Amino acid sequence: MKRSLIFVGLILGLGACRPAAGDAAVSTTRARDAVPVDADWHFAATGSTAALAFGEDGGDDADRLFRLGCRLNTQRVRADWPGQGDAVLTSGTATGTFRKQGEAAADSPVFTAFRSGGTLSVGLDDADLTLTAKEEGRAQIKAFFAFCTQPLPPPAEPEPAPPPEPVDAVAPPSDDDDAPEDVTVPGPVAPDDESVSADAVARPPVEE
Repeated sequence: MKRSLIFVGLILGLGACRPAAGDAAVSTTRARDAVPVDADWHFAATGSTAALAFGEDGGDDADRLFRLGCRLNTQRVRADWPGQGDAVLTSGTATGTFRKQGEAAADSPVFTAFRSGGTLSVGLDDADLTLTAKEEGRAQIKAFFAFCTQPLPPPAEPEPAPPPEPVDAVAPPSDDDDAPEDVTVPGPVAPDDESVSADAVARPPVEE
């Protein structure tokens, strides 16, 4: 009797440890639905900033599973994803841990392998995503990294100043300029008889 009870207890214990078929199906479905079948990488640039996001074409930004961003000529790439916590990015044999909205060099091993291979695995706290580019997505990835490593255009050179206006030439002095001008000098003025004083009239000498 005791042996029968022990055997029944073992069977019940094994049955409790076995996962239910429904739970396994839900777990598999969630893993499969985490990355939509038609999702791909999409590149967009506005002014001096650019973004490379993985998701469905025409989907909302909130539905993007992963996003990379950069500014022109910074040679740096910023990574962002829904949720919190760090992410382990792997591409080929290169791997690295990234902080949310953290930056890394555009030519880091992970991004270099991703640029050439087109596949990026993202390890999060609650999910492991494998984001593989389709043929069009590969071109989008290359366009993004080409933008991030593109140097800024050189500043416009200032326009040359216009040449100075010609100054009217001054004629050199001629020989005639050295000659004095004809000046009319008035002659002596004869005094009027009335204007001569009495003292000025010649007097006869006085005989001693």
